[in-house]
Amino acid sequence: MRVLRQQQGGQAEDVVSGGRYPGVSADESTLVFVRNDGQGDALWRQVRGGGSDCALVPAGAFVFLGPPRISPDGSTVAFGASGEPTLAASSCAGDSGRTPAVARWFLEWSIPGDRVAYAHGRPWAIWSVNVNGGGLKRLSDLTGDDLSVAWSADGHRLAVLTPTTLNVVTVATGAVEKLADVGGEGTLDWR
Repeated sequence: MRVLRQQQGGQAEDVVSGGRYPGVSADESTLVFVRNDGQGDALWRQVRGGGSDCALVPAGAFVFLGPPRISPDGSTVAFGASGEPTLAASSCAGDSGRTPAVARWFLEWSIPGDRVAYAHGRPWAIWSVNVNGGGLKRLSDLTGDDLSVAWSADGHRLAVLTPTTLNVVTVATGAVEKLADVGGEGTLDWR
């Protein structure tokens, strides 16, 4: 997939090649997206007007990553992810913490013995990371599959779409309120 930008009346230009699920900040200065380089999904950041792309969440940290969305104040990226991460440094400048490196799911499946088998993959959870790297945090234990998120205008809540439900998660507490027993796939916006 290609992410393109086109100025009014101008030619379209490639912004990201090989990326999917683009999310842009309110001031349009920062783009986040998911890219799979053969080693797994990674969450990437690109800043307009300079600097190089960097991985907020390195490849293979999670089994799958859902569409990332930048908070209204531009400080945090929320996303759904499958699997439990281990920690290593982000490749983004200003990294103030640690982000995942190699997912434990690989280690779990490489050890002989009794294991749990998941019928439709591992459950997903809602996570956040600082837009400058580091600070990876699980926001909610809401489990589902293929989770998509959208920020409220005040940045205090997230709408979360699963294939079977629509929910609201309070960012500060992780409290989940189910809005509907009807869900879907794809991305959503909160307007």
